[in-house]
Amino acid sequence: MLLLLSAAAAAQPTPPLHPKYLLPAASFAYVGDRARPGTWKLPYRHADGSVDRRRLPLAIEAALGTYRGQHARIPAAAMPEVLQKLARAADQIGKLPPRAAHPTPLYRKLAAAVRQHER
Repeated sequence: MLLLLSAAAAAQPTPPLHPKYLLPAASFAYVGDRARPGTWKLPYRHADGSVDRRRLPLAIEAALGTYRGQHARIPAAAMPEVLQKLARAADQIGKLPPRAAHPTPLYRKLAAAVRQHER
């Protein structure tokens, strides 16, 4: 029985990883096509699903257009969902108002953008 289970587990294909970041699709705020890692944008979680505290602010800056003057190439229709994902992650680690007593300007700007897209 154990042999059958391990053979079945071995037969399941491993999910694709982004070639640059070596992360699964679930680690990205935007996934254009799950089969094409090149369409995955804004890494913000570790492979285990935990929030990547180093990458999250960079992903927020890119989504809001403040990362070194660059703006992530994400379809406008997908932006509300992307902002929601980033905001949930920021809230999860206590950076988003009102949970954060003194949120940085970046997290205040993210909260404002989420509110704007909810309208």
